[in-house]
Amino acid sequence: MSRPLRERTGTAIIAVGGIGILLAGGWWSTRPIPPRTPTAQLLADAPHADLPPRIPLDASVFDQGLWHAPRVTTAQPEQPTRTTPPPPPPPPAPANIALTLIAMVQNGDEWHVALYDPGEQELVLAAAGDRVAGVLVREVTDRSVLLELAGRTRRLALVEEAP
Repeated sequence: MSRPLRERTGTAIIAVGGIGILLAGGWWSTRPIPPRTPTAQLLADAPHADLPPRIPLDASVFDQGLWHAPRVTTAQPEQPTRTTPPPPPPPPAPANIALTLIAMVQNGDEWHVALYDPGEQELVLAAAGDRVAGVLVREVTDRSVLLELAGRTRRLALVEEAP
């Protein structure tokens, strides 16, 4: 028998064996599953004398702490300590209106504005005089809305007007 013939024969045997393994695995994975008896039926058929008596649950066993941190005590200094005054409060944050203008809506003769509040991640429909995320809606027109926060006003417009 020549070398090429032996190689082809070995390759054919390996291929047939691999195909056989694949076919066996496919048959095994798709065969029907035998029906099972439900657990409730098994318990109903079992004699009750063999079951241990039911013990009521004592919930007080869960009252114990699992981990107790050691108490740390520090030595108190003998001399009196000088108390420092508390630091001054931080300056107020700059007025930052973080609302996004989405749309203008006309309800009868009154205009409303749809604003997106990124802090709450919600869309809010407001009219003049309403508050959205601490910002007062001063004026709503068909083209813009005037917002006020901490005494500063800002106009948001759907379309920027040319100078």
